[in-house]
Amino acid sequence: MLKHFRGVDACTAACSGVGHLFRDPSHRPYDVDVNTVVYNYKRLAELWAQDHLDYFYKMKPEAVSMKLTDMEPVKANYNKLKEELGCKDLKWYLENVDHEMDWERDVLCHPHAPAGHEMKCKGRLIPGRWTVTQTIPKDEYLQRDFAAMERPQTVAESLSLDPDLHLRMIQNPNQVILSDNTLLEPL
Repeated sequence: MLKHFRGVDACTAACSGVGHLFRDPSHRPYDVDVNTVVYNYKRLAELWAQDHLDYFYKMKPEAVSMKLTDMEPVKANYNKLKEELGCKDLKWYLENVDHEMDWERDVLCHPHAPAGHEMKCKGRLIPGRWTVTQTIPKDEYLQRDFAAMERPQTVAESLSLDPDLHLRMIQNPNQVILSDNTLLEPL
């Protein structure tokens, strides 16, 4: 789901609870240091995307030399927290939520890579995207989406955000409960 308000695009994927705010420079309340953003991406990737770090470092080569600080306590508790909270890893997210991103792993390119570099984009970028020149065929996307819907889900996997960005839990197709315990008709 993509929502736009006050110069901010909020993108969330239903049932994942994952989101990211994109602000264009004219709507930022402060200057953004790109290296700080990349550093924070690296912190996230080193924990959540452990099995996919090669993709991350191909797209953010400047992060390779960045030294993370204060991560030892986080890493020490990560697996415990992951189990306690029922967190899913990036592999689960790609298989069950973002099928397009999963497919794109093999066609990633970097438009700012030097000429002749293996990651240099060959061809025109997909409009609105900067890391791919191809998109997943519709039939393949639908096949992956159907396969994901057929997998059993836990209660944690049935959490999502409603259009007003409230957390909701779907216990069955006829019952949606918001974080404030409000019962809603299915959307």
